[in-house]
Amino acid sequence: LTASATAAHIHGPASPGFNASPIFTLAGITGTSGSIAEQTFSISPSQVADLKEGLHYINIHSSTYPGGEIRGQLMLVPEPATLSLVILGGLSLLHKRRR
Repeated sequence: LTASATAAHIHGPASPGFNASPIFTLAGITGTSGSIAEQTFSISPSQVADLKEGLHYINIHSSTYPGGEIRGQLMLVPEPATLSLVILGGLSLLHKRRR
């Protein structure tokens, strides 16, 4: 950040490049660098669905950029075991089709 963080929120629902209202405030965000500590929120079923669709983003605000200096869309990342199974399944299907 170019200046100390003044606020941080999770916003949604919004596709990348679009804006939405904050739905969760992230506590303890200060300074110009660092990490965000684990936090807990109550989340509705529709918010869970939006999160799974990649429709939430984190926005960190500073005095230099009060509208938000850092923005990152939240995306689900498949766990390695699931990804491995998908790849193995695909390779197995390719092998069977070639026979």
